Amino acid sequence: MSLSIRQRRSVQAPALLTKATPPRDPRNADGAFKYTVHVCRLWESDFSKRKIISGVLKEKELGAKRLCSMPDRFTNTINIASGGPVFRPTVINHSTNVLSSVAAWWPQWVDFMFKGSLEMRTGNNGSTKRIRPCEMLSTIKKAKYPAITEEEEAISVPLQCLCLAIFDAILVHMMQVLSPDGHWLRIKESICNATFRKKSAITTRILQSYSGCAVICLQEASEAYLQSLRQSSLAKTHHIVIPEKVDGQRDQNSALLLSRIAFPLGSEKEITDDVVAAVAGSKLEVGDLIAVRATHSSGRRLVVASFHGDTNGQATAPVIKALQRALSGDALLFGLDANTYLKGSTSLYGVQDFLQECRGVGFQVCWPEDMEMSKCLTTCNARTFLQPQLNKACPSAKKLEMGDVNPKDHIVFSREAFESVRVIKDKILMSQSITCQLPSPELLETLPSIVPESAFTGYRVGALGRCISGNLLCDEALYNEVLAYSNSYWCEILAIPTWSGSSSGKGFDCWGIHETVVVLQTFEGLNSKKRPHDVRMGPGAKDLRPKYARVEGEVETLWQRPTTEPKGIFFIAHGCQHQATDVFDEVAEDGWKFESCATSNYGKCLGLPEEGILRRYALNRGYVVMAVSGGSGVRSCWYGQRDVAKVGAAVRHIRKVEKLSEDLPLLALGASSGGAFVGLLPGADASVGLGKLQCIVPEIMDVDSSINDRVPTLFVHMPRDERTASFVADSIADLTSRGVRVKELRVEPRPLTPAFLQSCLAETDATKLVKALQDHSVLDSKGFLLSDARGREWVPAAMDALPNSLDSFKPDASCLAELMNVAWAKHEFSAQYAKEIFDFCEGKGAQRQDAPADEGSWKTRFGKMEVFEFGAASHPLAIALPGANPSLIREFDPIATRLAKEGYHVLLPHVHENQKTRPGKISEKDLEGLLQDLLRTSGREEIAVLLGKSWGGGMASSLARSDVLKVQKLVLVAPAHAEPSSWPASLPVAVFWAEDDAVVPLPTSHSLRTRVQLFHTEPTGGHRVLSSYVEPIANFVRTSAATEVDAKGVPKKSGKVDTARESRAEKILALIAAFVTMGACLVFVQRRKTVAQIKRSRPQKIGGALE
Repeated sequence: MSLSIRQRRSVQAPALLTKATPPRDPRNADGAFKYTVHVCRLWESDFSKRKIISGVLKEKELGAKRLCSMPDRFTNTINIASGGPVFRPTVINHSTNVLSSVAAWWPQWVDFMFKGSLEMRTGNNGSTKRIRPCEMLSTIKKAKYPAITEEEEAISVPLQCLCLAIFDAILVHMMQVLSPDGHWLRIKESICNATFRKKSAITTRILQSYSGCAVICLQEASEAYLQSLRQSSLAKTHHIVIPEKVDGQRDQNSALLLSRIAFPLGSEKEITDDVVAAVAGSKLEVGDLIAVRATHSSGRRLVVASFHGDTNGQATAPVIKALQRALSGDALLFGLDANTYLKGSTSLYGVQDFLQECRGVGFQVCWPEDMEMSKCLTTCNARTFLQPQLNKACPSAKKLEMGDVNPKDHIVFSREAFESVRVIKDKILMSQSITCQLPSPELLETLPSIVPESAFTGYRVGALGRCISGNLLCDEALYNEVLAYSNSYWCEILAIPTWSGSSSGKGFDCWGIHETVVVLQTFEGLNSKKRPHDVRMGPGAKDLRPKYARVEGEVETLWQRPTTEPKGIFFIAHGCQHQATDVFDEVAEDGWKFESCATSNYGKCLGLPEEGILRRYALNRGYVVMAVSGGSGVRSCWYGQRDVAKVGAAVRHIRKVEKLSEDLPLLALGASSGGAFVGLLPGADASVGLGKLQCIVPEIMDVDSSINDRVPTLFVHMPRDERTASFVADSIADLTSRGVRVKELRVEPRPLTPAFLQSCLAETDATKLVKALQDHSVLDSKGFLLSDARGREWVPAAMDALPNSLDSFKPDASCLAELMNVAWAKHEFSAQYAKEIFDFCEGKGAQRQDAPADEGSWKTRFGKMEVFEFGAASHPLAIALPGANPSLIREFDPIATRLAKEGYHVLLPHVHENQKTRPGKISEKDLEGLLQDLLRTSGREEIAVLLGKSWGGGMASSLARSDVLKVQKLVLVAPAHAEPSSWPASLPVAVFWAEDDAVVPLPTSHSLRTRVQLFHTEPTGGHRVLSSYVEPIANFVRTSAATEVDAKGVPKKSGKVDTARESRAEKILALIAAFVTMGACLVFVQRRKTVAQIKRSRPQKIGGALE
């Protein structure tokens, strides 16, 4: 069924609204909203005489005045305080009202707009108020929409109601004429079921495909949708930053998603109000802009902002200027829908004016400077005559000519702070023959049966699937997902027009900034050619995913590599009623699905919270994490010695598959039955294949101490379980008497707070649950459980508070059930002491005879600080400063271990643990004082080697000139900044970089390269301390200051020069040198100078570095 909008049928508005025309005071019984004399006069003298096509649907002036589209924006889809959307009775949204005739529709419309009130949120503090939809309308200001007259502005609220009523009535009438049997309603319902009711979920899935991005900017998103993001997996990877003031009427808000890795502290301060106040002649609405201050993991302070401009782009330039004034020395990172146009005018903001404005205040736009802006188009929309923005409507044949085809979307940043490495449009503009696309087989499987084929007439079918109207599906964020990755075909317009509701943010733009690699994604009628993560996934990324195997055909084994070079294997042994799949998530935070979970013994991966915390921590510490299903393989206890052989087989398999050295140690932790099981491992025969067992950690269980003569043992138990506690005490006494290093950590009950529950729940749900538990008298006055969680008294409260929760609440299979057991603290797996477990197993502090009383903590002017140590305290001192990312504090461990073998005492100060010493907070002077404290405690007078990465590299570069620290050698890994001019002339410096580093890109300048003794690069590796740096650094620190080294840090032999890549000029000089007997040294020196000149003018890649 298709509809030609070219029909000229002369139906007049009175034929639709004569019986339905409201009285002069439509709410005189219950409201203050007056149907003014002016509006009555306009109805009688103008609107009542118009024809529905030429006088309304094709009347561009009506559209330019926004008399239909503005009230539609407010009332089409309204998100109420309870969370669910309600819809105005109209054809163009998801309303289920009876729309079979104008007579049936009109009373429903009047009741909705004027009589019924809705409970609406009024801010982020949870406050609400009741309001009628008509009261949500606001004055249309001539300053923002020049087409409206001053008289119309004064009466624009009631005038909007009149125009919207006429518009909705026309659509109901048209549907009744075209489909008198009501078949169109069934088609509409099928579309609603297949698309709208999954809109939020699919939109979130789109965003999850960008979970690797450091910044995601959202615009025109509803508050309800933004709150739902806080309950999604994105909340684990990103801080969801919602403005303090949200748009409670239009419900269209800008927001930010900041990566927890790139921005560990999230938003530190919102400055939206300050920026808005600085906008001259502000035309901004609440929700249009959000701006915050945040510190990047590299240490750079930023203002990050997201903005949606007005239709004509007139507010964009004032916002740019206001942001520039608000920076106060910080750098800008800004994603915006600027609403800029290829052809500007007095009323439309031209893109060239926008670019000039940005350059004038020191900003750069993501597009290459020499690129024609006609190649940077980000919108390709054309409105139909069935949408309320009537001034934008155009015939289908003129979509590209008359539609919105412009470069509207941009990423703006401070020129001195960033450079545009790469710009990618996730959706590429449609060519002139394209108006919509076909869903690919992949997406047809995801969203099956969008619309029955019988619903279409006048369409062509392509090779990939049925054609869906570009008008229906190309304009909105959700619908464009259906159209991605496909070929393009022409479609006639469907009888069912596009609806413009905003239940999860109408057509918002999504921007992703992956460190300094700019990734741009818009959802406005564009065709995808490449999935964004195909661009972002680096070499070997697939190897970092969890893996699954049935070793020797029966031993269910799961494991995962860390992002850094592995320094050991960490084995987790489950308790009774559990299995190995409890340790791993079925769906990763970035949306990747662990397919093997479905075919595992249990049939799924539970990803329980405490196991997950410990797994992630172990990965961050650099360990391969493994788990094996013991006993029968599903919901089983361990079978003692029989299972030791199974675990040995699993360890051998992982070492082989991952190509791990036999020297890498094994750390083993088990809970309950698993705790008793790891207690058996010290007695295992070498032939089993466990390798070097470095420690065991029995949780909530004692062990057979008689078989352990050497393996350090850490007991983690819950004193509330008095029986187990007494057995643990006996084991500790026995092991101590046998000379085994042993320690005990006790897990005490914990109060149930929203923060504690956020391992399982979003903050809002966690708050609801705590309140429900208090109301059900499950908690005492301090928040502690009053009875054993295994008694299940908390379940009714949870079911009341979380009626739609996906948590099963089942014992041993529920996220919440495990947290409740941890809070009661009698017999449950716990990750509370994750850090202490690895510190113990790594023997931290054991090598220092003069260690402070608190193991691993050093006294500094900022208080006690944790310091990781390697090597003997009597050796020369080396200090390594980490980057700003707190999850990578142990990146230098492999290098520190190697330097310890070279005879250095290496310190890795944990600067992240103290608020005063965190990157971005501590000044250079204070950091110098901190290193002085470490020198003093070590009894040294100089730093033999100072190392630093990223932020730490920049600081190390600056501190190298310190007369107090007396740095003897400097090693920098991708330093955030380097100052060669300030280094002492005699200071040996080595620099290491990966060519694909997107956080701190490899510099193109040769000034740094020519100053350092060693400049080592790797083609891949990103912003990491790579294992391939270990030996070159060891070689570098081993050489004397005057010794020249090659690209691997190996000293060059005196008198010999590598001639493998000599130029013709070099060979001639070598020949001359061979014949000169007197002054040979002079010739040799001159030859070296000439070689250096040649290399500077013609860079060559030698040994992975540009020399």
